[in-house]
Amino acid sequence: MLPCSVRSSASDAPCATARSNQSRASETALDKLSPERETALLALLRGNASAREAAFAELVRALHRPLAAVCLHITGNRSDADDALQDTLLGLHQALPAFRGEARISTLAHRIALRSSFRLKAARPRSPAPLDQAEQLARSGAPTDEHAAARQAAARMIAAMEKLSADDRAVIVLFAVEGLAHKEIAEILALPEGTVWYRLHRARQALRALAGLP
Repeated sequence: MLPCSVRSSASDAPCATARSNQSRASETALDKLSPERETALLALLRGNASAREAAFAELVRALHRPLAAVCLHITGNRSDADDALQDTLLGLHQALPAFRGEARISTLAHRIALRSSFRLKAARPRSPAPLDQAEQLARSGAPTDEHAAARQAAARMIAAMEKLSADDRAVIVLFAVEGLAHKEIAEILALPEGTVWYRLHRARQALRALAGLP
């Protein structure tokens, strides 16, 4: 069972649909947890119960926002995203005792988040609820015509995301929402970096066509 201190929801997840907005505004999970800090946390996770709980709580604090964003953008629904996030944290908590550092902890966490989100999405097919970007635009002080156009564009993009294949959706979320580099995405998806470049190019073309963008 997860420690009480790390139970959370995806409601705080930022919903950026452009890489520039996300990567310039905040650190990515892979930047926020340095390899050196992950090594130190891994050592603590092999310690006594108190050390393990403190280390896991620190991991969750560092990874909550990016993992919640992945869950939200894959499931397209806040309720499902909350459940996927809980499944992700539980899966991470269960996986860490056998983890030997063959990859970064943040890489492992993203893999679990993708699996949990896609599994839940397949089990509960439904229309996506409006995501944060449209809500933020509704509260913004943008002029009415720009506001309406931006909301329409956001709605088209959300609908288009729902039509992408699982492979394309995963790479778009990791690149455009998480702001991760191609190498980091390759590690998470266990793919050659060249394959990531190809999938991203294909996904962006598909997304633009589905959204009716030039």
